[in-house]
Amino acid sequence: MPEVVRERDLMSANSANGISETLADLLGFPLAGALVTAMSAMLGAAFVVDAATYVVSAVLIAAMTVPALARQPEPFTTSVVWREIAEGWNFLRRQPELFTNTIVTAIAQIGFGAEIVLAVLYAERVLDRTHIGYPANYSLLLAAVGVGSVLGGLAVGALGDRVRKGPLVIIGLVGVGLALVLAALVTNPFAAIALFFWIGFFNMLFLVPTITLFQERTPQRLMGRVVSTRQAIVFGTMAASMAVCGWLAGVIGAAPVLGIGGAVCAVAGFAGVFVPAMRDAR
Repeated sequence: MPEVVRERDLMSANSANGISETLADLLGFPLAGALVTAMSAMLGAAFVVDAATYVVSAVLIAAMTVPALARQPEPFTTSVVWREIAEGWNFLRRQPELFTNTIVTAIAQIGFGAEIVLAVLYAERVLDRTHIGYPANYSLLLAAVGVGSVLGGLAVGALGDRVRKGPLVIIGLVGVGLALVLAALVTNPFAAIALFFWIGFFNMLFLVPTITLFQERTPQRLMGRVVSTRQAIVFGTMAASMAVCGWLAGVIGAAPVLGIGGAVCAVAGFAGVFVPAMRDAR
């Protein structure tokens, strides 16, 4: 992205990218369902159509024109790989804004992991199914997240670079956390759908500024090494959270675990207010 758009347009471009991915989910799932239904007699053909869409994406990406990066050829050895991993980690550790964002985000993933694992159980066992049964209520929860993500992406894109990224990240994490806590306290499906909308909305307020921050602060030659290091930390925490939350839900129930995860996410985000590197990130 930094090679395609100007720096001042990065926030809007990342927002547009996030919106397009969410819209692809919102439109793709029902279209895929209709396609599979129509091709039920020859289901293998649906996989062929699906594969063809990847070819279209590959052609579109191949048609992009970006400046060539100067690369120094090095042998592909274990020592070279470990050296590059260490280089990415050392750069990340020396950048207070990026490192603080990584640590806070990693802690907040406890809430995100809980939501990913427990949304199905929440819809099936917690929500009142008098007016909306399962799995229809679950599909509506996911749709609400998608709609919220689209509108949140539009909001962030409209703000562009006029607002500091640090406060947006903090508001996003706190908003997601509080929405999860409130969702754990309700059984009304309509209230839950509304709260999941805000989860999607606030997630974009956190996600787009974070991506933009890393793009602006990281030299292009280190981008892969730094971002992959961050992703390993953040998604490692999420994976651990998913495992623990799934087990814990069998002990105390889905709603309490969802609330605990949300509280951790909100506290992690609010803690950023007291960390200048997080709070003042531009």
